[in-house]
Amino acid sequence: MSRTGKRHLYDIDPRLQQGLKKKGCSFARWCFGWNFEPNETAAALRQKPEGITTSAHDAVKRDFPEIYLEIFEGKPPLSKSYEKKIHPRLSLHIVWNELRQKYVASVPETPGVEATGYNWGTALENMIEVQKLLRCIGLLEDYLKKLGG
Repeated sequence: MSRTGKRHLYDIDPRLQQGLKKKGCSFARWCFGWNFEPNETAAALRQKPEGITTSAHDAVKRDFPEIYLEIFEGKPPLSKSYEKKIHPRLSLHIVWNELRQKYVASVPETPGVEATGYNWGTALENMIEVQKLLRCIGLLEDYLKKLGG
């Protein structure tokens, strides 16, 4: 299906344009999502905020924090290191717990973390989900450390 109608071009920073493109959104659609008028927003974003920021600047800061820092505060983009992490090989113990009347899965390498299930399969599936969550928490902690220092 071909596009019809007039295409609008807005004079915005190419870095913001690239960020919008990565999210699969146009500048006009992003503005309409925030109930902004695109031409006024583009004009506001051409100026560096002095003291009090405009709602357009706040929206960019919320949706594209790295791009906002780069454009308006002159900070270089965060370096992205794509080091391949080698995940440790883990052991899994699944035992029947009479008190709980469930199977309890535990990984000795992560003490104090357990998952339960009514059969071995559900205990295993639940432990896999727990391990994914622990991995995500570790990644978030690493990211926050990079941001903070």
